[in-house]
Amino acid sequence: MFKNCVKLLNSRVKLFNPIIVRSKNTETYNNLGLFREFFDEPKNWNVMEISRTRRPGREWTVDELRLKSNSDLHKLWYVLLKERNMLLTMKHAHILNGKGFPNDERTDRVKMSMENIETVISERNSAFYELETGLPATPKKRRVTSFLGFTYEKQVEEHVLPHEITKEKEYEIPYLDEDAYMMQKLWKEKKYWQDIELGNMKLLEEQRNNNQVKHRRSLRRVYNDISQVKGLREAFTQKHNRFIKGHQKKEISIFIVFKKRLLITIISALVRCLDIVKKRLFPPRYLLENIQLQQEE
Repeated sequence: MFKNCVKLLNSRVKLFNPIIVRSKNTETYNNLGLFREFFDEPKNWNVMEISRTRRPGREWTVDELRLKSNSDLHKLWYVLLKERNMLLTMKHAHILNGKGFPNDERTDRVKMSMENIETVISERNSAFYELETGLPATPKKRRVTSFLGFTYEKQVEEHVLPHEITKEKEYEIPYLDEDAYMMQKLWKEKKYWQDIELGNMKLLEEQRNNNQVKHRRSLRRVYNDISQVKGLREAFTQKHNRFIKGHQKKEISIFIVFKKRLLITIISALVRCLDIVKKRLFPPRYLLENIQLQQEE
């Protein structure tokens, strides 16, 4: 059974053979046993799009899943999990063969259904914990301070030994040491100058008019911040819109441009060859005079 599975997965041609070889694929598919769950039905092989009769429907919504019991959600989760494994296996097989995967939206629908199940389960779990303990079901978080002096919230984790024995406990530090204090000071200074630069950029964008955008000479070669790129987006769009309004939309393919450049290079090469031939057949007058003088001498 395992040999048949490996044979079917490694054969890059069998999944996409014509209808004549479809019977052999069906026999191999029936001999897979439990590994059959990782492959789609042979009817869906070698097709560009699945027919409407065999095409799956939409994803499961949150309102529909709230009406189901926990056991039904558990069963549905494993059905979706098997479907996801099958889709990923078939997608990998199509990529190996250089083919397009039919109805790729199936993976998105399975993913959305699984996310909706997780949402419903988290809602029920949090409601149960709030009813029993008065606390939410989400893991606790505590404020800690890193070695650089940044304070943030970190999720609480379980440890084998208590912190009294390991002497390892992260907590919020009210006072920083010299290195962390210097880091925070330099960081605040950096953020201060970044805010000033962003304010200047916003002020320049507000004061800029259409003539300044229209007669802009060149673009920046170095971008120090992403806001500098965002400021140029309007200029590009306005210039593009003016070009489209003034000229009709002409789709020039790369092949035509290549032909033009090739024709120009061929013409220039021919002109150079003609000049060389002309110089050899009809030399200039001063060369003829020099040759005559040499012959007379």
